[in-house]
Amino acid sequence: MNDALALSILAHLTGDFLFQNSWMALSKRMDWIPAIVHGLFYGLAFVAVGLAFRSPALYSPWSLLMIISTHIVIDKLAVASYWVRVYNWDWEGDKPKTPLWVCLACDQALHTWINMLSLAYIA
Repeated sequence: MNDALALSILAHLTGDFLFQNSWMALSKRMDWIPAIVHGLFYGLAFVAVGLAFRSPALYSPWSLLMIISTHIVIDKLAVASYWVRVYNWDWEGDKPKTPLWVCLACDQALHTWINMLSLAYIA
């Protein structure tokens, strides 16, 4: 299982950065279609890494369902941005005052937590 957890980091980085084009990145918060397409490509990265490194936990159907569906919701609804605003008690204006890199790091942490928990308890 430790191999699967380590490989999930590679799958996450592949799906969230290498398999995400500009259309997905710029449109996923405005429309569900780009968010869903990004989520499916994100899941494809888990399947690809799982097959490449012979780690079936990465493409367990129930884990993939959890990983893909939560990824779509977190990205579409900008959950990390809300987390940063709540944590910092920052409610003035449309966007958090916190630097963008903090929101990005929070987004990555949320995805990583869900991925690890899915692989540890569902796969």
